[in-house]
Amino acid sequence: MAVISKIRKRSGWIAAAIVLAIVALVSQDAFLGDSPGRRIPKFAVINGEEIQIQQFDERVRQVSDNFQRQQGGVPLSQEDMHALREHVWETMVGEILLGRSIERLGITVTNREMNDMFYGQFIHRLVFDAFSDPATGMFNRQQVMMFINNFHQMPIEAQRQFRDLEVLIREDRLRNKYYAMVVNAHFVPTFFANYMHQKANSSASVTVAALNFAEIPDSDITLTDADFRRFFNENRSLFRRPETMRAVDFIVFDVLPTNADMLALSQQANELFEEFKVEEDLPSFINAVSTQRFDSIFLGREAFMAPWDSLLFNSPRGTFFAPEIRRNHYEMAKLIDVAYRPDSVRASHILITYRGSAANQGQIRTRAEAESIADSLRREVLRDRTRFAEIAFENSEDGSAEVGGDLGWFLDGQMVPQFNEAVVNGRVGDVVVVETMFGFHVIHVTGRSTPVRKAMAAFVFVPIEPSDATNRAIYAEASRIFARSRDLTSLEEAAREEGLHIRRADFVTEMDAMLPGLPNARNIVRWAYDRRTRVGDVAQEIFEFENRFVIAALREIREEGYPTLAEIKELPEVQFAVRNERKAEILIERMNGVLSTNRSISALEAIGADVETADFVTFAGYNVGSRGFEPELIGTIFGTGENRLSTPIRGRSGVFVAQPLHFITPIAPLEDIELMRQQMQFMFGRGMIERLRSAKENDARIVDNRAFYF
Repeated sequence: MAVISKIRKRSGWIAAAIVLAIVALVSQDAFLGDSPGRRIPKFAVINGEEIQIQQFDERVRQVSDNFQRQQGGVPLSQEDMHALREHVWETMVGEILLGRSIERLGITVTNREMNDMFYGQFIHRLVFDAFSDPATGMFNRQQVMMFINNFHQMPIEAQRQFRDLEVLIREDRLRNKYYAMVVNAHFVPTFFANYMHQKANSSASVTVAALNFAEIPDSDITLTDADFRRFFNENRSLFRRPETMRAVDFIVFDVLPTNADMLALSQQANELFEEFKVEEDLPSFINAVSTQRFDSIFLGREAFMAPWDSLLFNSPRGTFFAPEIRRNHYEMAKLIDVAYRPDSVRASHILITYRGSAANQGQIRTRAEAESIADSLRREVLRDRTRFAEIAFENSEDGSAEVGGDLGWFLDGQMVPQFNEAVVNGRVGDVVVVETMFGFHVIHVTGRSTPVRKAMAAFVFVPIEPSDATNRAIYAEASRIFARSRDLTSLEEAAREEGLHIRRADFVTEMDAMLPGLPNARNIVRWAYDRRTRVGDVAQEIFEFENRFVIAALREIREEGYPTLAEIKELPEVQFAVRNERKAEILIERMNGVLSTNRSISALEAIGADVETADFVTFAGYNVGSRGFEPELIGTIFGTGENRLSTPIRGRSGVFVAQPLHFITPIAPLEDIELMRQQMQFMFGRGMIERLRSAKENDARIVDNRAFYF
C-alpha cells in the first residue's frame, strides 16, 4: 500500500471532503424559508441542455483536488472556492457550447490516442506530472502500466481519481482538436506579414506641436446634456451592461487588538513558552495550543520561511527560541534535531499483510505468521539480492509486485514514517524488515541522493487576535449606528456625524463574492439581490466577518442594457472624457486659426504650443519624444507624408500637429518575414479562440441560477 500513498501524493489526487451539496441545501432553506411551496429552480440550462447541481459539484471537487495538489494540500479558502466555481462554470459552459459543434464535425478521441497520452509517445501533461520521478524529473512509464494493470485491485477511491483523470484528458483532447481545426483554417499571407514587418520596424523623425488640455482650467468648461449625449452616442458600445448590477454602500467596523489585548497576548505567549520548555509530550502539547499541528519531518533550509531558515541552521540541537511577533502570530520554536539526510531515496519492497492491518483485504493470516514470512523472505533475498524482483513478484501483496516491488524514487518524508526512516537511514544494498500500518515490508534500499543538512523543529503559533471584550465593544459601536439607520439616508447622516467612511461598490454582479476590502462578502451580495430588497434599504442585520462588522445599504439597481443619461453624467471618468472633448474643440479651433494664414509648425509657437523634434519614433511604439502614451499621434505621423503638415488631432493629453521629417523603412530578410508571419498566425489563432467562445456565448440561451445555490 505504500505505493498507493506515493501515487496519491505525486499525482495530487488528494481526497478532499467537498460539502457543496450540503451548502446548496442550506442555501435553499435560506431562500425558501418564507416562501412555502416555492419551486426550486434548475441549476443551469445552456441551449436547452441542463447542468445539474450534482454534476457541477463533482467537477468542482475534481478541480479542487488538483488545485490542492498544486498547493501542497493547503486547505482552500472561501476566495479559492469561489474562483474555482467560476472556473468550472466557464469550462462547463464552453464544453456545452463547443460540444454540439464537435459532435457535428465527428471529432472523437480514440482508445489508441488515450493510450498514447498515458504511456505512449505523447504523454499528456497531467499524466506526466502525476507519474514523474521527483529525483530526476523523468516520466515513470512502468508505474503507469502497473497502475492500469492492477486497476481493479486498487482502492475504490484511487480508481475514482484515475477515472477523473481520464475524463479531464479526453475533454482536453477534444477541445484542442476543435481549436486546432479552427486556427488552421486561417492563414496569414506572406505579403501581409511583410507589410506588418515594415510597419513594426519603420521609424520616423518628426516635429510635433502640442497644446495641452491642462492649459484650460476645468472651471472654464461648462458641460451640457448635449455634450454627454453626443459622447454616449459615439461610444455606445462601451456603456452596455451585459447583466443587472447593484450599487452597494457599506460601513466597515474593523476589530483590531487594543494595547490591553497585546499585553495579554504577550503574557499568554510567555506563559506558553515556559510550558513549552518543560513539556515532555511535544506533539500533544503543540496540537492542543498551536494553530499548526506538529510535524516530525526533517526539512532542508529552503523549506523554512525567514528568519527560521537562518535561526534553525545556526543553532545547536535543543535550542529554544522565545516568542516573537511574525506574520500576525507569536511564533516560538524548539530545534529538536539536525541531521544529514538525502532529499530523495529509492527502494523496492515486498508487503506481507495480516489480519487487522490496513491493507489486509480479507487476510486471515496472523501478525506473527506475517512477521515470520517476512523474515524468511529477507533471508532468501540476502542470499541473492538479484532475485528480489522475482521474489517480490511471487510474494508481495502490493500492486508494485507487477514491477518487482520497485517504488522508484521518492522524497524524504513521503512514505509512512516507519518505512521512510528505514530507507533514509539505510545504506544502498541494505535489506531490512519494517512493520507499518499496512503490514510487514521487506525493503531493499536501491538508491540515495547526496545527503544535505536538515532540521526537525517544533513550532508553536499563537495568533494575534482581538479579545472578546474588544469584539463586544466594536459590536456595540456598530449596533449604535445600526439602530439609527432606518434607510440609506439616515445611515449617511449617522456616518457624517460620527466621522465614519462609507465605502461604495458601484458595479456588483449577482455572482460576485467580494466587495472592496471585503474578500468574503457573498452574504451581502445575496442580500442585495434578494427580491425583497429595495433601493434605499439597509440590511436588517449587522454582517459579521473575520475581525470586522459591516452595515450595508442598497443604493441603486442598474438593469441590464444601457444606462440613463443621468447615470452617465455621474461617472467621473465620463466627466473627464467629455470635458477633454470640449477642450479639444477649443484648442483645435485655435490651431486652425493660425494655420489658416501660416501653415508652419513654428507659427503655432505664437499661441503657446510646445514644439519638439523626436527621432526614432516607431509605429509599434507608444511614446513620441517626451509625450506619454499617444497612439492617435503615432498613427497620424505614419499616415502623413514627409515634410507635410497634419491637421490638428486630439490625443490623450492634448491636441497635436505633426510634421514627419524623414522615414526609415528597412528591407527585411525572408527569414524575418517568415518569423513575423508565424507570430501573426499564432496571435491570430489565440485571439480567434477567444472570439469564437465569446460569439457562442452571446448567441447562446443561458439560464444561470447559480446565485440561488451559492
